[in-house]
Amino acid sequence: MAGVTARLGVGSSYAETVPEPRLMADDLVELHSRCGRRFAELVAGVGPGQWQDGTSCSQWDVRTLVHHLLYEQRWVPPLLDGLTIGQVGDRFEGDLMAAATPRCGRD
Repeated sequence: MAGVTARLGVGSSYAETVPEPRLMADDLVELHSRCGRRFAELVAGVGPGQWQDGTSCSQWDVRTLVHHLLYEQRWVPPLLDGLTIGQVGDRFEGDLMAAATPRCGRD
């Protein structure tokens, strides 16, 4: 539990990763890119037996946490392209990780 959630950055704050309070747009893009690469590295390191491990939120396991982060990020491009939440609709509903992770008895 602690190993996986610590590697996923649970418990660390944005302020710890950004030394200056004001960032320019290029800095934000670079920071987002760097965080995305790090997230991908961490997720790639989750073993088959770790997806159901607990996190610091007692209602979420590792798989649920990762899925939540992926789901939220899927919304960014269409919203930045000018679509409304209504226009995006339910296109990201469902299990975005179905092909990538074992379901371990889930329906």
